[in-house]
This record gives sequence, C-alpha cells and structure tokens, in this order.
Amino acid sequence: MAGPPSATPHLRVLCLDGGGVRGLSSLYILERLLYRVRPEDNPKKRIKPCEVFDIIVGTSTGGLIAIMLGILSCIEAYLRLAQDIFTPRRRTKLGGAFLHKIFGSATFSGKKLEEGIKGVIRENYRQTDTTRATQSSEGESNGTSFDNGKASARGASLQDLPMLGSGRKCKVFVCTVLENRSSYRIRSYQSKHEPGLPMAVWQAARATTAAPGFFEPLPFENTTTLRDGALRNNNPIMEVMREIETEFGYRDADIDCIVSIGTGVSKTEFFRDDLVSVAKACATIATDTETTETLFRSIYATPGKLLHERYFRLEVDQGLQDMGMEEWKSMHNIWSITTTYLNNPIRQDMLGKCAALLGAVRRPDGAPDPV
Repeated sequence: MAGPPSATPHLRVLCLDGGGVRGLSSLYILERLLYRVRPEDNPKKRIKPCEVFDIIVGTSTGGLIAIMLGILSCIEAYLRLAQDIFTPRRRTKLGGAFLHKIFGSATFSGKKLEEGIKGVIRENYRQTDTTRATQSSEGESNGTSFDNGKASARGASLQDLPMLGSGRKCKVFVCTVLENRSSYRIRSYQSKHEPGLPMAVWQAARATTAAPGFFEPLPFENTTTLRDGALRNNNPIMEVMREIETEFGYRDADIDCIVSIGTGVSKTEFFRDDLVSVAKACATIATDTETTETLFRSIYATPGKLLHERYFRLEVDQGLQDMGMEEWKSMHNIWSITTTYLNNPIRQDMLGKCAALLGAVRRPDGAPDPV
C-alpha cells in the first residue's frame, strides 16, 4: 500500500485485541493515552475515543470494548459488566475447568452478556448523542427512530438497536469467524462490497465474543453461526489494513496514526504427549497476537517505511501471562500491573509521541468524518 501522500483526509485507527477479563488492561492503557491527549487550555476536559479515532476495531473482548467506545460511548458500563459476564457458571469438577471447556460446555453465560448490552443501550443510547440517524444501506430510514431512550413504534425496540448505521463520530467493525473458519467483519457502516448480515448491536457483541468453551456461538435465522473472531484474528491489525484499503481506498501514506492495544503478552505453551497440553498449545497458537504484530511491523512499520513512526503497539509485557480469560477475581490486580507498565520511561515516551500525533489532529466538534 506504499505510495506518495494523497489529498485524502488522514486516518486515525484504534485496534483492540481479544483477551477476556484482561481487556481491562486495554482500557487502562487507552485511558492513560487519552489523558495525554487532553487540550492544554482545558486540562479537565475528558476526551472520548470517538473524538480522536476515525475507526475503532476489535476482536472478542476487544470487539465488545470497540462497540462500547464507538457506538454506545459508555465505557464505564464495561467495568460494571465485566464482573457479571466473566463470572463462571457452576461447572463440573470432573477433570477441572479446561476439560469442561473441551467437552463443549460454555464457561460463561451468553444470556448475561446479551442482557447486559441491552441494558447499556437502554440506559445510554439517545438520538441527540449521534451525528447521524440510523440508516439503511440505501441511505433511507430503516423504520426505527430513537429519541430520549424510547424506540419508535414503527421499528424494533431500543434494545434491538441495529448495528448498521449506529456509529457516532467514528466507524466500528468487529471480527468474527464463520462456520468454515473464514473471517467475517460486522460493521456499523455500509460496505461497498457486501450487504452484511442484519443484526442488532447486542448480537454483534455476542458474535465477536463467542469463544469456544467460554460463550455459546450465536446462530442466525439464515442458519449461519458466528463465533469469536479471536479464532483467526485475536490481534485484528491485518484485518484493519485490508478493510481501510478495500472499503475506503486508503494507503499507508494516508494514515496518521494506528494505535494497537493488546491484553498482555501470552504465556508460552509447549507441546507434550498428553492431550490436554496439546489442546492448550493449539489454543495458544490459534489466538496468538505477537506473531501477527511482528508480521504487521515487518510489512508496514520497520525503519524507513511510512508507518514506522505512526504505529504504536501498547501491551503489558509482564504480569498478565498467568491470568486466564475467566479470572475476574483478579481484576483488581490488572490496574496495578498495567500502571507499572505505563510508568516505564520507554512507555512514557511512546505515549507522548502518540498523544502528540492524536492531539494535533483531534477532530473538532461538527467536523465531517474522513471516511
């Protein structure tokens, strides 16, 4: 995608990995970055991600966070949801938690997640908060209007807010996997190349988090079943590059800043002779994020390439390796571990450079979207 700069407005992208309850680390990192972006003349102003980024992308827990940031603008609600949705069901003691997952029983309740997202929508979504009305693929009203938290009688209830057209100041897509294991993107905007599955925001959240063994997969009326995007794109950065090129015609010269946030460097799993260790190693390989990051950097962001000083990868390197996706009781430790990581002088310098780029191009109120 290399080439000379064009007249296209430059793009700012936020990319969020999957990682279960460790997704809180991503939020703490983003919170620190946005604190550095706040305007000097109004240091108490709280900057929202949708005011800084043009596209927010996520997989699994990162997809859920992307929806909360870019569509619902109520990230505080994620903190309330996390304990509920990551509290394991009562499960069999035979063979321990891992064998429980192997035999196909979901650790967490998809119904709790569904109800939680619907509750957040009812509490927070208002027409006056948006920059555009919900639109169909032809640009006409889809029969549902939203005002003061109440849905029009013509359309679906507020809790069934459609994903398509629900973006506010920025666009959102989340990654899922089809039954044939190919990647599928659920967008808040109309694709140029495919109509997309009609679905509600809560369904998009359920689909991107439907990790085998953790949440039940999400079936649709057309017999399609969507599963957790982490099975192919736990770090969705390569999906981001494909999307912005094919859907928006951007090249790397048109990108001002890409912020990619991980949920903690993974623990290394070794193959052994027993079935459980092999299954764990395969699961680690399938959801690996560091290999994807290395591939992305080698293609787009090595010294001399256009994104070298525009790409920022932030991820806790020590302390989260042994924290499982389901260990919500350890949530209180995530802040301490992430804060220690961020206070490192190297990270402080990286945050400063990233904030300088984002602060310089922050979208003023009422400014048009670049995509």
